[in-house]
Amino acid sequence: MTNDTPYWAGDAIQADTKHDDVCIEVKDGYWITSKGGPRSAPAEDSMLPKIKVSWLIWAAATVILLAYVAVGFVASHVTTAKLDLSPGSELDLSLFRLTDDYLTFDLIFKAKGCEHRPELGEWRTRGWLDGVMSFDHPGADVRIRASVATSASVIYQAMPMSGYCGNANDRHMTPNLAVAPGVWRKPAAPEPMALPLHAGTNKVRLDVTTVEPPLVGEIVEVVVFSPVGPKNYQIGYGFLVPGLWLWPLFALCQTAWLLILACHYFARRRQRSLLPLS
Repeated sequence: MTNDTPYWAGDAIQADTKHDDVCIEVKDGYWITSKGGPRSAPAEDSMLPKIKVSWLIWAAATVILLAYVAVGFVASHVTTAKLDLSPGSELDLSLFRLTDDYLTFDLIFKAKGCEHRPELGEWRTRGWLDGVMSFDHPGADVRIRASVATSASVIYQAMPMSGYCGNANDRHMTPNLAVAPGVWRKPAAPEPMALPLHAGTNKVRLDVTTVEPPLVGEIVEVVVFSPVGPKNYQIGYGFLVPGLWLWPLFALCQTAWLLILACHYFARRRQRSLLPLS
């Protein structure tokens, strides 16, 4: 029976008793049906727990996804800073890591468009031969000492230019020092002698020790790479990569879920407003 008039306990209701299950009278918060038994109305106290549980599940899932994505973005943060390439120049950095890691960084030199600056060297080699890699034009030497309070310092050396364009030339810094000008020995493992970083915040100091002309006094950008990114990651960080790619999908799903819950909630409120019971 459909009626927009509110009924309260004790009110009599006119009904067509031909139907098997119609409300005849309202008493003490129940509908009395033509079948002779009371049937509980869809009361607020019976539906609220289910609605609350649904909202709590949505809230918990949202918090977990937000934390997961936030941790991924924090771990993927790339640190940049300016450094004067003069012997004795120093640069202090604060680097956060979720787990133990090691320091990897590049030096970015200014250039015009895709210009190749010859003093930065040229990445032209025949690969590893007899355990060494040789470059005919390694570029002007640059060496930087990296240190943290918890371990011994490590010297990094600039490799020949390995990237260009975008008004910049890129030189990777390696702790695998050259055994002769332009000659590097193949390491036993990637960056085996790099400065270790520990879980938490690391206070790293970079000290310029060697700079050959004409690079003396040039201001460069130091780029410290993160242990995880959309395409590359180090051991222990792979589980964060999906969050860097899929966070828009997470946001869309949570929003759609929220709208469904809201529609369900307001539909229940509207249904109850049609027949309020004591």
